[in-house]
Formats: sequence, C-alpha cells, structure tokens
Amino acid sequence: MRFCLVACFSFKSIDQIKSIEETAPCVIAREAAYKANDQDIADLRAIVGRQREALGDADAFISADMEFHSRIAKISGNPIFVGVSEAMLAWLREYHTHMLIWTGKENYTLVEHEEIIDMLAAKNSDGVEAAMLHHLERSRALYTK
Repeated sequence: MRFCLVACFSFKSIDQIKSIEETAPCVIAREAAYKANDQDIADLRAIVGRQREALGDADAFISADMEFHSRIAKISGNPIFVGVSEAMLAWLREYHTHMLIWTGKENYTLVEHEEIIDMLAAKNSDGVEAAMLHHLERSRALYTK
C-alpha cells in the first residue's frame, strides 16, 4: 500500500515541525542501532566520506547529508520511518536549506555524523539517540518564525 500526505503549514505550525524534526530522527536512529550490520556501517562511512569530499560544494554536501539521514532510516527497516525521514528532509531542503549547512561549520556536521556511526556500530541505542539529538539541536535555533 502506498499513500501520500499533503499538508499546508502555517507559521504557527513551525513549532510542531520542529518537534517532529527533533524527535523522529532520534527514534529512527535508536531503532537502527538494533538492526545495523557491518555493510550498513560501511555504507554510512562511505556517505560521510563523500560528504567530506564535498566541502565547499553546498549542494553536494547537503545531498550527502540527506543521504546519510535517509540511510539511517532505511537501516531501521521501517518503511514509515523512511517516508517520514524523506518527507522531513525534502521539507528542510525546500524551505530551510540554511539549516542544512553552516558555511565554515561543516566539519561539526562531519564529526557529529561520525559519532552517530560509531554509536550505531556499537549497537548503542542510548548513545546514538544522544548523538543524534546533539546533532539536531545545533540546527534547531536556525528555524525562523
């Protein structure tokens, strides 16, 4: 079964979006920690490698960032998580690209992604949730109302 969700967001619903954007990736990463295998970890490391190579190319850097988060959702094995993740990422790219890249601070993103991978590789669900939350909180303040 396939479905499509269409919604109109007003400025007053931004807080609701922020809440989903902060909690859903943490839940998804936690689930992925239970299911990640060696190939998944290798794939994530390769994505971060491509992201590192894309330093200075905002579009390529953002694409790799989205691929990273989408791959974690796929690792969870839950197609609903994949759909939610991809919808959030598409929304961010369309309306809040500034949240996805901070010129001069991209290395923070890379370090955070590596920490997330390390927690997934260790199957540390608490650790990956904390690492993901830290990663997301850094960008949360960039939303505008």
